[in-house]
Amino acid sequence: MRSAAEVRLGGAEDLHCAACGKEAQASSMDRYLWCEGCVADLRSSAIRVGWMAGGVAAAALAIWIVAVQQPSRMLAGGWVGVVIAAFWLVGRAGREVAQGVLRYRGRAR
Repeated sequence: MRSAAEVRLGGAEDLHCAACGKEAQASSMDRYLWCEGCVADLRSSAIRVGWMAGGVAAAALAIWIVAVQQPSRMLAGGWVGVVIAAFWLVGRAGREVAQGVLRYRGRAR
């Protein structure tokens, strides 16, 4: 029985990666025809950009909380939780956006 990649690509054995142009087996490529190495580079770049975006957003939120809201000591734990949640949410969203942008540009780095 043929694999899904062979059926989709008409039984092609070796294809060129859409990102780097290197030849790889069709079974080792993803649905966008990127090789495993380029997908790994894409994920690491997207994770790095996403966490940087989360860090910037969390820092900006923390500065706003301290400068504008001026929280009391009793509510400090709640505000820390808000900053951590913002870091995580913006980091995840940033990673997804970065992955889409990098795929669209056709570059993993």
